[in-house]
Amino acid sequence: MDKTIAFLRSLCPCNGIQSFLKILAVNVTCLFALSASLAPAQVTITANVPAYPFQVLAGSTRQINVNIAGGKLNTVNWSVLSTTGGANATFTTPNGSDVSSVGGALATVQVNIGLTQGNCTISGSGTYKVLSPATVTVQAQSTDGLTKTANFLFNVCADSPPTLANGTKSVIVAPAYQQAYQSQLMTLQSWVSGCVDETGA
Repeated sequence: MDKTIAFLRSLCPCNGIQSFLKILAVNVTCLFALSASLAPAQVTITANVPAYPFQVLAGSTRQINVNIAGGKLNTVNWSVLSTTGGANATFTTPNGSDVSSVGGALATVQVNIGLTQGNCTISGSGTYKVLSPATVTVQAQSTDGLTKTANFLFNVCADSPPTLANGTKSVIVAPAYQQAYQSQLMTLQSWVSGCVDETGA
């Protein structure tokens, strides 16, 4: 015991053993604080998606975003995780257009869907499910915690013919029937559904 005390005194002969132990305690406290600061951030990342996955037309664009918190930077790596049926997609940000991936970006990005499409089908009752042989899955990865990710599924659907599968016309005018007097002005509204070019006259 005496030899141990003598050894400790030799490490800090000026201030004595008590001062040395106090310094040692402070250093241990600092070490624990440093370890805590280096611990992985408790990052959370959540995709903002509709009740059903995105149903998109070939050649269209969609803006998607995530809620991300708990990190120091709260930035996102965007990439195409997987595709099926020959579908593809790129990204557009303020720093680049039609790029295959984006690193350290904002939580919002524009997705550009390619020209390959599939015939979408709807199944189920009450809770419906849309399926397409052509899909794109986009992944958002936190730069603060690379294991924290969120995914977006895009079903790429074929353009609609003049008459939809359920018998409804893709071009709709409202009101569909209206009586009018000679030279009377009437207000009509029209819209195009399920087509890539949703303009008309």
